[in-house]
Amino acid sequence: MTFAGKTGMAAVLVAITLGAATGVFARNENDGAAFEAIDADANGSISEAEFDAMRDQRFSEADKDGSGSISEAEMVQHAEARVAESGRNVPADKLQKRVSKMFSKMDKNGDGVIDQSEHSGRTFAQLDTDGDGELSKDELKKARDQRQG
Repeated sequence: MTFAGKTGMAAVLVAITLGAATGVFARNENDGAAFEAIDADANGSISEAEFDAMRDQRFSEADKDGSGSISEAEMVQHAEARVAESGRNVPADKLQKRVSKMFSKMDKNGDGVIDQSEHSGRTFAQLDTDGDGELSKDELKKARDQRQG
């Protein structure tokens, strides 16, 4: 796989990590649109309430059966949909392998599903590196770059 292919796959996988706020910035060319989609009040920054709403929406999108938890099969379905949205061509076997690895890491209690507490990923405070109570495009870009790095 080429560097670009690895980078593309990494970007798609970042996008499907349900709790990672940086996931919405998986494709560089969509950074502005993704940021604006989360910035509900259009003030140029993301508040903790907006961050939490985005995270809850991502969880709900992946929880296909509405059970309040995400199975590995649901995570795979969600990943496949995100890959299709991205326009990237990721072989199904590679996607399955990566999702399974990610799922195992996220399923901290080993019960075979990811609940709200397990999906949370980085906290708002961890992403708010300047401590101003708001997330800027720069803070999220830096977090995304570290995650992909």
